[in-house]
Amino acid sequence: MTAAAGDPARGLIRPSAAPPRRHDAAALLALALLTAVLFGRAVAGRGVFFQRDVQTYWRPQVDSLMRILAQGAPPVWNPYFEVGLPLLADPGYQVYYPPQWVNLLVLPDRFYALFVAGHGLFTAVGAYALGRRWGLRWWAAFAFGAAWLSSGPYLSLVSNNAHMPGSAWIPWVLLALERALHLRTARAAALVGAAAALQLLAGSGDMALMTAGLAAARLALWLLRAPGPRRDRAAVAARIALAGGTCALALSAPLWLPTLAIVRSGGRAHMDPSLNAYWSVHPATLVDLFVPGAVSTLPLTPATREELFEGREPFLPSLYVGMAAVPFALLGLRASRARGLLLMALALALVATAVGRYGWLYGWVLEVPGASLFRYPIKYLLPATLAWAALAAFGLGVFGEDWTPRACRTARISGALALLGAAALAGFAWALLRSPDVLAGIAVDLPTAAAGLSARVAHSGTAVALAGVLLIARSFLPRPRPALTAAAVLLVAGDLLLTGRGVNPTAPPELMAHEPALLRFIPPRPDGFPTRVFAKVDDARSLNRRVVRGPAGWDREWSWALGLQDLLSPPTGARWGLGGAYDGDFTGLGPATLSAYSAVVRDPRAGRLALNLLRVGGIDYVVSLEPSPYGLREVASAESVYESPVRLFPVPEPAPRAYLARASMVPHPALVWERMSDPSFEPGKEIVMVGDAREATPAPPLEGRVAVASRRADRVELDVALAASGHAVLTEMHAPGWTAAVDGAAVPVETANLLFCAAAVPAGRHRVVFEYHAPGARAGLVAAAGGLATLAALFVPRTSRRLPTRQPSATIAAS
Repeated sequence: MTAAAGDPARGLIRPSAAPPRRHDAAALLALALLTAVLFGRAVAGRGVFFQRDVQTYWRPQVDSLMRILAQGAPPVWNPYFEVGLPLLADPGYQVYYPPQWVNLLVLPDRFYALFVAGHGLFTAVGAYALGRRWGLRWWAAFAFGAAWLSSGPYLSLVSNNAHMPGSAWIPWVLLALERALHLRTARAAALVGAAAALQLLAGSGDMALMTAGLAAARLALWLLRAPGPRRDRAAVAARIALAGGTCALALSAPLWLPTLAIVRSGGRAHMDPSLNAYWSVHPATLVDLFVPGAVSTLPLTPATREELFEGREPFLPSLYVGMAAVPFALLGLRASRARGLLLMALALALVATAVGRYGWLYGWVLEVPGASLFRYPIKYLLPATLAWAALAAFGLGVFGEDWTPRACRTARISGALALLGAAALAGFAWALLRSPDVLAGIAVDLPTAAAGLSARVAHSGTAVALAGVLLIARSFLPRPRPALTAAAVLLVAGDLLLTGRGVNPTAPPELMAHEPALLRFIPPRPDGFPTRVFAKVDDARSLNRRVVRGPAGWDREWSWALGLQDLLSPPTGARWGLGGAYDGDFTGLGPATLSAYSAVVRDPRAGRLALNLLRVGGIDYVVSLEPSPYGLREVASAESVYESPVRLFPVPEPAPRAYLARASMVPHPALVWERMSDPSFEPGKEIVMVGDAREATPAPPLEGRVAVASRRADRVELDVALAASGHAVLTEMHAPGWTAAVDGAAVPVETANLLFCAAAVPAGRHRVVFEYHAPGARAGLVAAAGGLATLAALFVPRTSRRLPTRQPSATIAAS
């Protein structure tokens, strides 16, 4: 098989000669059509994305952000999630990511469809351009882009608003790096940093870290494999890494500086390694890479689901990377200069990392600075999929080259092996139909499970059989045939497209337009603060069993999503301006105390302490399917998709959102919990603080008045009158960045009841102001401004200052 043309001095991966423009245009048009097939229904408004984070996190996030901006507040603090959470420090809000700003002009559901489709086309084009830079012919580069876009792991991220755009940037960062290695200029290095910064601003630190690892591996490979003096090349690589890294950190500083300031004190920085390794890829589920949904879509027994997916749904609904691509990926191992071998080694290493707790490599990865902040090893399948798609594309490139007699014999053998594999898969599919009991102990409803698995195995068998037929047909032709090459490309892309269309089902638009019936029974607070609602939600498995009805003609999954809205499952209530409660620290930005509060209020043994915690946090209502949680009185109910009505319970005498109290000082946090569980404890009148105290004594009553003078998301002004000194308490979660001032003089913000904000106030009349300033925000903006100025200076056209010289006239001798 012939090697791709190129200059050996340029290293392992070389730019190709410029292709005819019409081929590029045709490939890009085909990628656009592929994008339309995958996402066109949502873009056209005939359906809405709703699964996972789209409904339960992204949409509440967007609605709360719009409310905050409408108040004239900067987007730094979110009073609608939990009992208040840092906003700017959460990368998932993508505040500084330019495509997210379109959300200000377009309705959310339509925006998200455009966001998904736009990033899909963007990443496919990036993979195409990267393939061309790597020397692929246009059809093979098209296959690279199509296989990456249509792969199960990439499509599975549509339900994750941060990781999806972050993964879309991977090929573009690598493309910028290839260009920098070729040009070796400051401009090219700065563009690497700009692409990496945009990937960071897209909200996924995980994808940025993985891409940085790929870039580091590429630089190392460039040094090891390229000819020429290593010392000179090491200097070039160091300059590119330094300039690109500095530019990336400067341009993305408005995001990562506030995040780092919060993370250092939050739960994310102190995760148990078992949480890091949650959602590891169980080795038994690796079969899903080549048989679509072989394990993930089976109706598994609870014990099996606990073993394979830790009791939850898979983080990536589809792992499928294409059975039709397998013979061509193996053919790609024959690509010149060991390109295929290196890509295969990279893909295998990344898969070994993705298995997490079931292997040893992930433990090493956690030792990399910053890696321990991230969770879910399964995410490493994303760069593995990109490497696999590139390997298959190189194989298709080889498929379209001239072959030697030896290459033809090798292809004939490979095709025969593919047909034998297809026969084995067909036999297994037939055996499943004949003996569904083979799935006993693994799945429930054995006949249905066997029929479904048999169909998926048959799909993979058909795909690899067609690939084998194409290889055998090609083996009798020393010179390529365009029709066979086109058939191979269409087979690889079509196999993935056929399964990829079902990864992200859409729901009727009415789902996202629905408003829970209980909303009309929840009045707004007179002080302007969001009404806080605690949804006492069962775990997902038991809640799923309670869904017994739904709108006529709706799929069960749509009804399930509708039920979560009716139950105001957190943080769904933020969509309608409701505040959260103790919902668990799902961002990792809260202190450990938030998780402790969340655990206590759900513990049936907590008794009075659980109810007191609800009162301490100013929680106004509890929503539950159960009658009388915490002994509360029901005031309203509404029928929903569940077997029981959704019920509403007011919390008796919740603490005001801002109040005056005298503090009881205790020497240890455990004594705070003890005091809050005491029958004599009075939420809203007393707070407990950890400090220097010889004994814990209840605080005497404090006489005084407090009124909210003004309020917005990040700032609360109080008019206070006190007969004696005490504390003004704001029931927002205490986080780095909260400040307090009494009559304009700064005072420390202390922690009340282990979680909330308090400030000492002397006797008399005072104006007390609590205000949140995102730590690191100003420094980040200054760094970004400097980065933008430097970037602009590099791209200012440089004109020569020399004057043009007069050229002598030509003379013609007379005849």
